Amino acid sequence: MSESNSKDKVAQDQEDSGAEHVSAEQESEVAETTNAFVGHACRVVLHSDEYFHEDKSASLRLGLINFAIFLGTTFLYQFFVQVTRLSSWSFKFAHVTSGIRSLLAIGVPLVLAAYVLRWRAGKRDGTPASLAFFVEKVGAILIIPSLLLVVATLLKILNINLHAWFRGAELALVYAGIFLLSYLHADKSRIANAAIFTVGFYFAYRLMLLLL
Repeated sequence: MSESNSKDKVAQDQEDSGAEHVSAEQESEVAETTNAFVGHACRVVLHSDEYFHEDKSASLRLGLINFAIFLGTTFLYQFFVQVTRLSSWSFKFAHVTSGIRSLLAIGVPLVLAAYVLRWRAGKRDGTPASLAFFVEKVGAILIIPSLLLVVATLLKILNINLHAWFRGAELALVYAGIFLLSYLHADKSRIANAAIFTVGFYFAYRLMLLLL
């Protein structure tokens, strides 16, 4: 009986040790991803020229993180716009669906933009372009718009009318970012083509708003 208990205790200790090891690995991975993202965001904001002109990194994970943050802030902004409507707080399920529609309206064109930019770049160069590269770059142009959306949401919660200004600036920067990526990486030195692509993105966004 004593030997059996001893074996059970050893097995339990091994399981606990394994669980702790897995937990430590997960924490290490999260910390590594956080550090990588912070460095990436700082590089995009503080050294934009170097990043968008010369940086050839292709991190799908960083791009998806930026997408998630931007879409999350888009949802929260629209949600609080509905919740605080007419200067009174009210919670309805329709407020959630309104946030989801707003998220999809801009999210779908952004995803399509990454795929189309990749296709156009590959067509120009004659070699398949990396989807991760364009996902990262499209995600990068969403960093500052995400910050503007956070400010707009806080101003809306505080019932300060300037929130609409920040919302407008956020959308303007998204369009500017799409133009920049098209000009630099899909249609190098062709302003007309980049402008047409940006207008197409704008119409795709407006169409999504109508359909939703």
